[in-house]
Amino acid sequence: MTPPRRTPTAADQLDLLASNPTPHLAAQPRALRMGAVEAELWTADLPTPPALIGLDEAGRGPLAGPVSVAAVALHPRALRDAPRSPWIDALDDSKKLSEARRDALLPHILLDARAWAVAHVHADHIDRVNILQATFHGMALAAEALLGSLTTPPWTLQPSPLDLRRVEDDTAVEPAWYAEDLRVDQPPRGAHLLASTRTLDDVPDDDPAALLLLIDGNATLHIPGAPAAALRQRAVVKGDALSFHIAAASILAKVTRDQIMARAEDLWPGYGLAGHKGYPTAAHKQAIAALGASPFHRRSFAGVAPSAA
Repeated sequence: MTPPRRTPTAADQLDLLASNPTPHLAAQPRALRMGAVEAELWTADLPTPPALIGLDEAGRGPLAGPVSVAAVALHPRALRDAPRSPWIDALDDSKKLSEARRDALLPHILLDARAWAVAHVHADHIDRVNILQATFHGMALAAEALLGSLTTPPWTLQPSPLDLRRVEDDTAVEPAWYAEDLRVDQPPRGAHLLASTRTLDDVPDDDPAALLLLIDGNATLHIPGAPAAALRQRAVVKGDALSFHIAAASILAKVTRDQIMARAEDLWPGYGLAGHKGYPTAAHKQAIAALGASPFHRRSFAGVAPSAA
């Protein structure tokens, strides 16, 4: 008789995390991999476990539209207490979830997370500073908004203009929150930032160990002029498959950006933006060749800017 399958414990996750490089762990079944990062941090011998913020982006590779970066902090007890809420146990890398599943999870993230923010950095800023720096700017904006310090940012290099809107906790949020403001003759500029009224302003700002940013990928956030102690960070390769916080951020960034691209299709038809979301598909490149670039396109990207003859 086959013995019943045992539910993996935090100790199982830690054993796997210690014995395998992160990319290998990310290929494990969800029950073994998801939450391994939090399990490692919260079972470590720390006087006070740090408050965690997950950061992830969507849209670095497209030829059009913003790069969108989300920051999410979850309630520690929501992850530790059993049984966990079903929506917590459904979190995963947004690329592993269907569109319907991502859309269903978004309201839970917006209403039940400890705090959240999402920054959409638009094509004009991407063209001005390059996609990597625009992504870093979006990370800084989202993290500072979540910390409640964006009203007097000490060191963020901000896109200009910056539109910050905070959403009341009990308000139903339309993901394409500023889409109605888009106009054919007035494409979005700078950055738009949406954030919860809930913030982490109770985290001590004089204690670097009280807060930890978990960033998807292999690079930590660098902001010129920022004191080294201001941002305690950990880069996590394939973090959206290993951390509840990063997974939630990946879903928030992906769904809100997709909503923006759907609205952009209505304003600049013919490019198929709602379908390919601005990525460099053959059909998208053919549309650019036939129609020229729209105000929503990234003029600095190969395939959009005219090639030098």
